[in-house]
Amino acid sequence: DTISGRLVEISTYCTGVQFYNCRFLGWKNGAELVYSAPYPAGYGNTYTIFMNNEFLNGSYAIRMNGNETTPDLYTYIQKNTFKGQSTGSVYLKNHFEPVISANYIHSYGNILPYTAINLESCSSKGKVLENKIIISKNKANAFGIRLFKSSGMYQNEFLIANNFISSITEAFTSAISIYNSTDIILAHNSTHLTGSTQGSVNLTLFSPRFLNIASNIFSNKAEGHCMEITNGQNLSIDYNAYFTNSNTYVHHDGIDYPSVAAWRDSIGFDNQSLQVDPGFCSDTLLFTFTPALDGAGTYFSQVSKDIELENRKNPPDIGADEFDPLVFNLTDSVEVCANESIELVAGNNWDTYCWQDTFFSKKYIFQPVDNQDKTLDVKAKVTRKGCAFTDTVHVVQHSYPVFDLGKDTSFCLQKFSGYDLHAPYGYPKYLWQDNSTDSIFTVTKPADSGLKVFHVKVTNTFGCENSDSVRIYFYDCSGMNEPFTPFQAWYSVNEKKIKFFWPEELTQKNASVSIYSVSGELLIESHVMEELDAGMLPSGIYLLKITDDKNVYFLKFFAE
Repeated sequence: DTISGRLVEISTYCTGVQFYNCRFLGWKNGAELVYSAPYPAGYGNTYTIFMNNEFLNGSYAIRMNGNETTPDLYTYIQKNTFKGQSTGSVYLKNHFEPVISANYIHSYGNILPYTAINLESCSSKGKVLENKIIISKNKANAFGIRLFKSSGMYQNEFLIANNFISSITEAFTSAISIYNSTDIILAHNSTHLTGSTQGSVNLTLFSPRFLNIASNIFSNKAEGHCMEITNGQNLSIDYNAYFTNSNTYVHHDGIDYPSVAAWRDSIGFDNQSLQVDPGFCSDTLLFTFTPALDGAGTYFSQVSKDIELENRKNPPDIGADEFDPLVFNLTDSVEVCANESIELVAGNNWDTYCWQDTFFSKKYIFQPVDNQDKTLDVKAKVTRKGCAFTDTVHVVQHSYPVFDLGKDTSFCLQKFSGYDLHAPYGYPKYLWQDNSTDSIFTVTKPADSGLKVFHVKVTNTFGCENSDSVRIYFYDCSGMNEPFTPFQAWYSVNEKKIKFFWPEELTQKNASVSIYSVSGELLIESHVMEELDAGMLPSGIYLLKITDDKNVYFLKFFAE
């Protein structure tokens, strides 16, 4: 319709018209996207189905009128998304057993009066279930769910249950309004009003009859009433949760009640109800994990599942979502040594994890970066159903002992008499390789030559440990002529060369030269010459061995 922007019109006696996975894009303030005109142009339609569609803009997304004597039968509006309608998202009039469920409806900044789901003169056991309705900063009066002159039947009541309805108000808003309607069950709805408009109401009832109102959350932080009742008859109201930041919780037939207890004592309703802040995850995300609501509702066989179609307990939780109370507690503090790491675990019941705004796993390995005594805070954030919980653990870091047993060295086995290794003094615990526990370890003469390793572990008063070791090479010096007076060798630091002076007979005997590390590794092998290039040797202690046909000469030197 190029004049008004209407996309679809359903006329009379249409049967089985079904819309699946469609996108309806209308004018911002245009006509209805889907329309069925009032009698005689539109009525008598049956089994009209809207599922998994997206409706954008238009005055109404779906507006179907029907007829009092020939109503539309069994209209299903399920799992759709509605955004940007200026007057209403769903309007059904003269419909028999309509089902509006699991839809997402968002209205923002409307300048005209708006109703998300508006049911007028609808009958029998209709259902409004599991919808998520967000009304944000509308400039005119707004309603979440509105029933007008609609009725269920005895033991087949009209059911409004498991809905999230939130509004950030800038004009009067009623989350649920029931006007002159009968035989209704209003159960397990979560409603939350915030914003700047005083007087907004969670539940407005005018001339209702035979209503059962239970297990709902009425949270009002817009300085309005949780409930207003005028001329109600045959009402059952109990097992609900109320919260308001105004001075009146319930307004009943002209009387204000400042608390749930005052309302209970005067009228007798809400004997099992609570006055508690539900602690919703946000102003528009109405999941809660408040322990007071857990198992505090009353069971309805018609509402055996919650808004996420999870089974309800018996007794169930108050509100649209069934939950298990969650507490996020990392522990107050943990201790760690600076040369160790510690694993922090955030638990198993969360959907997402974030440590220090960087690491996104259930576990976090804290690794110290220095050897200091200090306390550091490690923060974690977890989420469940979009709700965020944070906690901080204090990590107390203790320094570890720092010490040096000394450099590796070597000794002639035949001449060795003993050598002391000193660990740092003043620590409460020492443990050497032979399980001795003194700060000083005396190295005794070994049974044979070769490399020996000595190590100690030192523990401080916090239980932090550190170790060090030293390697000692014991070489066999039997048969060595030491000193051999005519033989001289020295290491030239500037030239990085070993220079020799020896008698001519050594040269004539074709003596060999070998250089070993202190661990006994052969590094250089050559013949006697005036000088030997040792530039490839790193700093350390080395053994020089000269062998002729009868003797072995040995000299220890240090290369820089």
